Amino acid sequence: MRDPRPKPDDSLMIFTDRARLVVSLAKQFATDYWSREIAPEHILRGLACVGGRSGEILDGLGFDLVRLVPQVLELFPPEALRPHPLPKELRSRPPRIELGSVAKECLQAANRAAMEFNVHYVADDHLLLGLLSYKSPASDFLQSRGVTFELVKDAVVHYQLRDASG
Repeated sequence: MRDPRPKPDDSLMIFTDRARLVVSLAKQFATDYWSREIAPEHILRGLACVGGRSGEILDGLGFDLVRLVPQVLELFPPEALRPHPLPKELRSRPPRIELGSVAKECLQAANRAAMEFNVHYVADDHLLLGLLSYKSPASDFLQSRGVTFELVKDAVVHYQLRDASG
């Protein structure tokens, strides 16, 4: 019989719909601004736009998600924010955008966090933990505002216990 638990290399198949949306938005943000790869900052922007459990956690830590999106844009150098010159419908084919090495490590850390919590899926709150697991402008931004891995992990535990109790 096959072990139903996900393996770390199962990629996005084990992501919740919301977590997939975050990654999809991150890819779209990277595409819109001609980035060569998806960076943790794109993932953070996706988290800010989607809200969800990670939004509840950030809100509980004093973040205003509406203000977070423009603040995340400040993490990028100005040359990284020049929009694509052609509207989407006139582009011949979308550029192939891959996950950058740090973003990939963040997603793998999110997968490990989910496994540590003994759940068989990666949710948006696990993505937030993954972002805080590796040094990047996104993690520096969060940590400089008091959002630490430990605080987010405690919040995830709180929500898990609340959900389990009904």
